Amino acid sequence: MAKSPAFQFYPKDFVSDINVITMTLEQRGAYITLLSYCWIEGSLPDDPRVLQALCNHPSNWDEVWFALEPCFTRSEGRLINTRLEAECKKQAEWRKKSAAGGRKSGFSRREKSKEGSLKGGSRVVEGALQNGSTKREPKSNTPSPSSSSSPDTETIGNIKGDVDGGSGGKGADAVETLKERLDEFKKKEAGGEWWEGLTKAYPKIDVTAELEKWDIWCLSNPQKAPRSNLKAGFRNWVSIAEEKRTKHKDKGGTTRRKEVRAGDFPDTAY
Repeated sequence: MAKSPAFQFYPKDFVSDINVITMTLEQRGAYITLLSYCWIEGSLPDDPRVLQALCNHPSNWDEVWFALEPCFTRSEGRLINTRLEAECKKQAEWRKKSAAGGRKSGFSRREKSKEGSLKGGSRVVEGALQNGSTKREPKSNTPSPSSSSSPDTETIGNIKGDVDGGSGGKGADAVETLKERLDEFKKKEAGGEWWEGLTKAYPKIDVTAELEKWDIWCLSNPQKAPRSNLKAGFRNWVSIAEEKRTKHKDKGGTTRRKEVRAGDFPDTAY
């Protein structure tokens, strides 16, 4: 049964149809009436007396039905109109596509909202670390820190060693720490509520396979891997995978997404 209360009507297709051209105005009126009942009920009873009643009992029903019968097809003891069936399927596919888009959009908004709540307060600025300073980027309504504040040199060295390899084997330690965090992330999130939402948001992507690819990429590129918010990092990876899939199907496409950099991942706590 059609769920939508209306169907698309194409005047040019209707008046140019050979069956409609040969109909009288009375027959066209009966045809439109039966199409309406067919859309509402999904099909019509294969009983001329019932059809005659639906059209308000025209006295010359045999003549009317003779012109209308070619427009309907018998299926499982009922009458259907093939064009209406096609329109019904088209609407169902459109509703399904719209629902999937809505779920994906809603999932993205919820995740961004969660990230925003985790970003409260100040955060360490990468540029400041590169310049050898632990100055924090304040909120707009927070006074700037005093210039007399002195950074903890040892802390800066540890952070820089984790990020760019440093010295004394800190680069290897950073990779090992990253591996532990990735293992914990997979154990905690895979199969959970967040994972289920991600799978529904990207139904055409094998999220489990992408997780393994992402794990290998992060360990091979520790400097570019997300340093804190692994959820946001992996979601970004899956989004890129979907874009690549779409562009691969479009043979005429020439645009390419920029390479993923460390700055692409929000620097918030996991």
